Amino acid sequence: MNKAKPVGCPLASHFKLSSNQCPTSEKDKEEMQKVPYASVVGSLMYAMVCTRPNIAHIVGVVSRFLSNPGKEHWAAIKWILRYLRGTSKVCLCFGDGKPMLDGFTDSDMAGDIDSRKSTSGNIVQVARRKYDGRIRSCRIHDLLHNVCIRVATESNFFGTPNHATPSNFALRGVRRVTIYGNSVWEYISSNFQTSRLRTILCFPEKERRVPKRKQVNKFFQGSRFLRVLSIDCHDILFQLPNQIGNLRHLRYFRCEHRSIKLPLTMGKLKNLMTLDIQIGHRIHIPKAIWEMEQLRHIVVDKRSIQWPPQDCRDLVCKYSFRQSEVSLPNLQTLYVVPGPLLEAEWLHKCPNLRKLGISNPTKSIIKVLSEEAPVSNKL
Repeated sequence: MNKAKPVGCPLASHFKLSSNQCPTSEKDKEEMQKVPYASVVGSLMYAMVCTRPNIAHIVGVVSRFLSNPGKEHWAAIKWILRYLRGTSKVCLCFGDGKPMLDGFTDSDMAGDIDSRKSTSGNIVQVARRKYDGRIRSCRIHDLLHNVCIRVATESNFFGTPNHATPSNFALRGVRRVTIYGNSVWEYISSNFQTSRLRTILCFPEKERRVPKRKQVNKFFQGSRFLRVLSIDCHDILFQLPNQIGNLRHLRYFRCEHRSIKLPLTMGKLKNLMTLDIQIGHRIHIPKAIWEMEQLRHIVVDKRSIQWPPQDCRDLVCKYSFRQSEVSLPNLQTLYVVPGPLLEAEWLHKCPNLRKLGISNPTKSIIKVLSEEAPVSNKL
C-alpha cells in the first residue's frame, strides 16, 4: 500500500456490502483464503480502539464477513487502508480554549442489505468544513502555533520581523510578511524589495510617527506583485499614496483607519476582487470604485461609523457622475454601506448580488428593494 492513492473518506458510497457477495464456489473460497482478511481486520480494530475511532463503523461492517469474505469485501478493506494512508497525520489537539462543538445524528433507514436494519450515525464537529471538505480555520494549541510559525519561517513561507534589522529583511525568497509595532515604518523606510513578495500584513503601534512620503511611494513602486495588502492603522496619520495603482496584481485590500481617502488610481487595480474598508468617521470613495467590473466584494464596516454625521465633513463620498457609469456586474457582496452613500438605482447595476447590507437606508433604496422584480435573483 506504499504507492496506493490516498482517499478522503473511510468508505465510498459505491460500496454496497452484503452476504450475497461472499464466494460460493470452492475455487473462489480457496483464492480468498490466500488473502489476509482476518489479520487486516484485526489490525484495523486495534487502530480503531487506540487512535482512529472514526473508522469504527466501517470496521464493524467489514468484520461481519470474517467467516467467508469475498472480493468486494477485500476491496473495501483496501479502501480503508488507502484512507488511513492519506490521513495518517490527522489529529485533534485539545488546548485550553473553549471551542463550540456541533453534534449531528442521523440514520440511513434500512441501509443494511441483509437484515434491512437501520444504522444510526453521529458526528461531533470541531471545525467547520467547506463544501469540498477543506477546513477554512480552526483553533490550535499555543505550542502547536509556535511550531507552525517556526516551520513556516524556516521554509520561507512567511516572515515575522519583530525588530527591523538588515538581517530580517535579507530573505529575498519570502512571499508573505507580517509586521508588528515600530517594524512597520522601519520596514518601509528600509526600501526593502523582493519580486516574490505576495502578501503584507501591517499592524503598527498607536503612534503619530510615519515614514516619509517619498519612502512610502518607493515602497509601493517596488511591491508591484503584491496580491494581498492589509493595513491596520486606525489611530495613525497615514494617507494612501497614488502609487497604490501600481499594484496591478492586487486581489485583496483591507484598511482600517479613522479617516481614509481612496485615491483615484485604485481604478487601475484590474485584478482587485475584495475591498474591505473599516473607518472611524470619514471616507472618500472615488467614482472609479463603482466602475471596477471585476470587483466581487465591497465592505464598509458600520460599527465604527457615526451616523448621522455630526458634521458635513464627517462622511464624504463624491459621486458627481452619471448613473450609467456605475458598472458592477460581478459584485456579490455589498455590505454595511451607509445608505446616503448609495444611489438606489445603482442596485440594478449589480445583477449577481448575493449579500446586501445597508445601514440607514434611504426611502428610495427601500422602494427599490420592495419592488416585485428583484434586484438580483441570487440575493
